[in-house]
Amino acid sequence: MAGFSQQVGGFDQALNSTDLVEDPATEQQFEAPYSSYQKTGPDGPGYYTGLAGNLQKLKIITPP
Repeated sequence: MAGFSQQVGGFDQALNSTDLVEDPATEQQFEAPYSSYQKTGPDGPGYYTGLAGNLQKLKIITPP
């Protein structure tokens, strides 16, 4: 049942155009819209948080 719940969560994120991400510094997880994905960044492509000049790359959480 837990696997089904995770699968439904993954479909929900895809339908809402979001990825589940984690801030490695705080371990806080949240949904990031696809539109906030940066093709270039100080640490390569990905989602970032913070102010210009002090960006922190977020870790994308892949559903099991």
